[in-house]
Amino acid sequence: MLSLSKHSQDRMDAIKSSCLKIARSYDWKGAMLGARFDSGAHHGSLSAEAREICRGFQRQDAAESIWFARQLEYIRPGLLEVLYPRLEAKSLIPVDSSMGAGATQWTYRAFDKVGLAALVEDYSMDPPRADVLGKESTVNIRPYGIMYGYNFQELKAGMMANLPLDVRKAMAARYAMELKIDQILFYGDSSAGLLGLLTQTGTTSFTVPNGASGSTLWANKSADEIAADMHNFVNNVVSSSFGVYQPTTLLLPLQAHNIAATKRMGDGSNQTVLSFFLDTNPFIQEVRPSYRLDYTQSANWGGNGAAGSGRMVCYDKSPEMLTAILPVEFEQLPPQQVGYEYKTLCHMRTGGVAALHPLSLSYGDGIS
Repeated sequence: MLSLSKHSQDRMDAIKSSCLKIARSYDWKGAMLGARFDSGAHHGSLSAEAREICRGFQRQDAAESIWFARQLEYIRPGLLEVLYPRLEAKSLIPVDSSMGAGATQWTYRAFDKVGLAALVEDYSMDPPRADVLGKESTVNIRPYGIMYGYNFQELKAGMMANLPLDVRKAMAARYAMELKIDQILFYGDSSAGLLGLLTQTGTTSFTVPNGASGSTLWANKSADEIAADMHNFVNNVVSSSFGVYQPTTLLLPLQAHNIAATKRMGDGSNQTVLSFFLDTNPFIQEVRPSYRLDYTQSANWGGNGAAGSGRMVCYDKSPEMLTAILPVEFEQLPPQQVGYEYKTLCHMRTGGVAALHPLSLSYGDGIS
């Protein structure tokens, strides 16, 4: 057993005596009220040696802790992405990328037949004439670009943190490009002379009638009135074209679609307006909702007709009727070093949407 010298033993006895004195004289009530253990009230009668000992027992300040910053923080495995509305234009419009990346214009030719046979007399030398007329329409293809970059230190830091910074920035650039494509295919770009699905000219028009409430809004209409609006909207295209154009797709604003999908066709019926319409309309094959048709979205990009109203659209989703011109969806150029930064330029090319048969497309405003 280790023995202590007389001096060490005397020092230990002094420490014990001081600790006992501290314990007996400590103001526990004051401590409960927030008094500090290292205050002068408790140390005034102690020896210098005892006060030195007490300093080791002092309460830690807020900035002092046995735990290091974020040592007890749990970080969830994996990464979360901020969610954005779905990009859906390319699923609603046939896409044509066959023209090649070098094309600057997209031209289509339409031919028309004229002439009508008539009753003629024997030996007539001047019967009616039949002929063929041709017309060319040209759409300009416009380039759009975006860039992302990172410096060499960011790249090293990403490797150390096991976070592929270059890949994530490339994904951000790709999404930014897809977002622009989606906007153009819906609303066009007036500054570039491009048209979108909602901004075509020469289309069939439909005026949504007021219901019994005096409003065109579906929120104020009965189930029968909403179903009549949907049928009349589609039938207007068919009847005005003498059956030449038969829409297959109907797009509705989100709010209007939710009403049609949940409102029952009268008491005691389990069939909604939407299911009734799909069962009874001979032309429409699908009814799709899109937030792009809501007024608050559409107005931001110039894609709406009547002010303050959601727009419904019906059309034949065939590449013979309308098409999205998209020769280059996304292309990255080789990274360029500029000082300490590596920059990557990206671009795409589009001609917007071309309605080959505008009368096969119809708009109806004011339902939401």
